[in-house]
Amino acid sequence: MNGIRFYIKNIFALLSNRQYQGWGRKRTGRFALWCYQRFGQQLTLMEDGFIRSVGLGVEGSPSFSIVKDSMGIYYDATVPSQLENLLNTYDFLSDIPLMITAHEAISLIRKHHISKYNNAPDVEKDFFENDQKESILIVAQTYGDESLRYGMSENFSTDFIIDTAIAENPNAKVYLKIHPDVISGKKNSDIDIERARQKCIIIDKNVNPISLLEYFDVVYTKTSQMGFEAILLGKKCVCFGMPFYAGWGLTDDRVECKRRMQNRTVEEVFAAAYILYSHYYNPYLKRSSNIIDTIQEIVRQRKIMQNSSKQDKTYRVLAIGDSHIRVFEHWMFSLFFPRTAFKVVYVPGASVSGIRNVNSLSGAYRTFYTALEDGGYNEIIVTLGEVDAAYSIWIRLTKGDISFDRLFDDLVSKYQEFIVSSMVFAPITVISAPLQTIEDCRKCSDEISRVRSNIDISIENRNIFTLNFNSRIKSFCSVNNIKYLDMDTVALGKDNLLNRWLINPKNKCDHHYWRWIYALLLIWKIKCEKLFK
Repeated sequence: MNGIRFYIKNIFALLSNRQYQGWGRKRTGRFALWCYQRFGQQLTLMEDGFIRSVGLGVEGSPSFSIVKDSMGIYYDATVPSQLENLLNTYDFLSDIPLMITAHEAISLIRKHHISKYNNAPDVEKDFFENDQKESILIVAQTYGDESLRYGMSENFSTDFIIDTAIAENPNAKVYLKIHPDVISGKKNSDIDIERARQKCIIIDKNVNPISLLEYFDVVYTKTSQMGFEAILLGKKCVCFGMPFYAGWGLTDDRVECKRRMQNRTVEEVFAAAYILYSHYYNPYLKRSSNIIDTIQEIVRQRKIMQNSSKQDKTYRVLAIGDSHIRVFEHWMFSLFFPRTAFKVVYVPGASVSGIRNVNSLSGAYRTFYTALEDGGYNEIIVTLGEVDAAYSIWIRLTKGDISFDRLFDDLVSKYQEFIVSSMVFAPITVISAPLQTIEDCRKCSDEISRVRSNIDISIENRNIFTLNFNSRIKSFCSVNNIKYLDMDTVALGKDNLLNRWLINPKNKCDHHYWRWIYALLLIWKIKCEKLFK
């Protein structure tokens, strides 16, 4: 069906002088190339990216990335490609942000074992427990793989590579890894597996490639992406073909491509292929993405899958914020949402102004990001801003080093950044910051109220600030398709003051909304918005 769609698109492109598109060296790509060569205009050839999905593509797992090329395609070494041109000409030393991102992404890949497909478990630790000899890995590929046909590997069979690896490493144990598409039964292997068993140890279980590579010293391959992943781990890679990462001084190449004229570092090849050449989209959150977001989303999805495999059908919600978020500890949430598990992480005194400060006195940054990175959540709820409205912003203004408008814009910007950075872990819902509850004339003995009373700003002005702050955040969430719970609509009475029934009658010095009333209002709002189970 997809092939037919591309043929139809290219016929329309031919009639309307538009862009021809297709998949790599598959039929649709060859047809697009034929149209381009004869009629001109523009050409775009596409393929799955190097970090594709959580599960296997042949099993329909949604894709995170795609590569686009107007010249050739990265696995076709017989002709130039945009990736090859990047590696021949790009000034990586001058692009510091790119190389910082590349370094961060490589670290995350190594830490979380991120590969092209990411559904396989790590290799069991006792698999190589009694292996005292040097270990060599040969990577088998699928029969008819386009990268074999166009990767200049036609003169080498996998049997020949096995014999070469054994001859070059006579004291080593030689293993052969079968491709996951072959293990799943979706494709055939490029080698007779039973005959190979006579020469080497077969790995025919679907295990995570990065975790497997950690146990080997040298990897032999034709054109497999695992060869590059081996280089990322500091291993030696021998190539009997010309994959995208060969020919740049990183591999032991048994064929030559004279067009590749530079020596590149592994970070530079990674930056070119995984960042500059690749395009990312988050299929779970339905938004454009980047490599860091992609890795973090894959980690999150794997944790969700692991929970599901344990027959855990609980909908997991992380609630983070200042002390007002503790409302989600109320027993009524368990009553109304019996299939939802709320984890509440709060920091008393957490403010928006200090949320990005690693060294903030409250420690909110470390606390919140530690909770977010635990992962496996279906939803994140956050509320912040009341501390700023009651205290922080007014203290800052007394210093006289910044105007109110600039400080207000800075607070909004910081909160927006925190919301966006939290979105990479799970879909997020923002709750409006609560209004002020303590009357101007009331004398309170608790420490928090005493500190706040040092600010000579009326409750009316504090609430005006809170409403304006909430309005800006609500608009931001609306534009960016982020869920927002506007509690101001139920908190304000007709006189534009806080409804009395939200104030704790037993403690008029409590700066929180009366918890059980607030809990009921939130439950009602959540049910109306159908946020979670």
